[in-house]
Amino acid sequence: MPVFEVLGGTRNVKNTLNYCENETVTTNKGQKVNKCALKAGVNCDITDIHSDFEETRTYFNKSGGRQGMHFALSFDPKELPNTLRNQQKCLEMGIELAGKIAKDYESGVFVHVDQDHLHCHIVTNSVAFQTGKKYHMEKNKDLVILRNLSDQICKEHGIEPLETYKGSNRAEKSVEKRIKERGGVTWKSEIVEAVNAAKKIALSPDHYKELLFEKGVDMYKRGEQSFGYEHIGQREAGNTKFRMRDSNKALEDNHYDDVLQQIQNNQNHQLEPEKTVEQVKRAPKSSSTISLPPVSDDFEETIAQSQAEKADIRANTSRQLEEADTEEKRAEIKEKEAFKLQQAEIEKEIRLKDAEFYSFFQKMLEKLPYTTFPDIEEVGRNTSFYFGGFTKKRFKVTLERENECISLSKKENNHYEEQDLAFLQDRKDVTRLEERIANQAALQEQQAHLFFRRSGPEL
Repeated sequence: MPVFEVLGGTRNVKNTLNYCENETVTTNKGQKVNKCALKAGVNCDITDIHSDFEETRTYFNKSGGRQGMHFALSFDPKELPNTLRNQQKCLEMGIELAGKIAKDYESGVFVHVDQDHLHCHIVTNSVAFQTGKKYHMEKNKDLVILRNLSDQICKEHGIEPLETYKGSNRAEKSVEKRIKERGGVTWKSEIVEAVNAAKKIALSPDHYKELLFEKGVDMYKRGEQSFGYEHIGQREAGNTKFRMRDSNKALEDNHYDDVLQQIQNNQNHQLEPEKTVEQVKRAPKSSSTISLPPVSDDFEETIAQSQAEKADIRANTSRQLEEADTEEKRAEIKEKEAFKLQQAEIEKEIRLKDAEFYSFFQKMLEKLPYTTFPDIEEVGRNTSFYFGGFTKKRFKVTLERENECISLSKKENNHYEEQDLAFLQDRKDVTRLEERIANQAALQEQQAHLFFRRSGPEL
């Protein structure tokens, strides 16, 4: 039963590659054991993988931020024992998988034998070598698609993936036990989980469908009475079985009639808009307007200010040159002038980018005034604000000045995981990110109103 995992993004792909390609590892007892038995490159030469990765990122000027992605494919010792032949088979499956999940990206595949089960690591460059596009995945939807691609490849090599659970969920079958032991879930279980989560906060049937789609599930209707659900990941992976009827017993109390009743209950708990605004304003933990730094959004004013600063620098240099009595002093003065002019140019660019960024912030704040937290966070050269709910900072929007981009992160297991980003020089990408944040903000505000009604203003 193969298990595919997304180990996450890495901001230091060099260290990740070093870990994966080391041929030996030292145990706690000081013993050296074999680790990386085989390795191969996809869209690159494995012997030059470090320089190939770096050259691509440098060429497209995207060296900062996330530098790579890290995946792993593991096998049970009973289905793929650790033999020389199976090590080669593991490598072949890893190469095929890398070609499918990152076909336009450079990847390294590394077969490890230091544990009781064969497994391969796949490290992928964050930037496509032909287009310069950053690797991006939506955790809830794309993870399912990648797992299905992995299952297809394993099946072609004679290794059966997890079987789809069939029958009543009241009696646990052997397949279900195997899934729990390995920490996996069937696509039907993922549909049930999505339905259960969406119905708790949905405020209309259309809102319910949108929530499902965010979790990788489509709802379909056949005739007047027949409803069902489609697993997007299974469908896009080309599998034939990806539908689950509303009559399926596995849904238990999550059939569509139950969903409609829950939506009605949610609507009854929702506050009137006028009352919501007033109560939120009085709530101790509601948001207030963020006080942004005084940054000019006038392009011409910023340019004029920079030109004036440079004129002052040149005038001061002229005075100093007149007073200098040696060529050595004059050369030193000219060198200092060049440095100051360079700093003035950098500061101008920073002001322009800050103006663009805070303009972006202001647009966002206007769209989510009741779920935005009043604190601006400055960490190094990064500036962030948070939104989502009254008592939890569910989402973070960050200006990464070094990388010249804006990122959107979601809180998962007490830390923020990057979900999306847009580079400031790409206006279409920034507009796309604005729309995504606005949509998420609208959903958060609906949920916040419902939460506030149930919890009361004393929270």
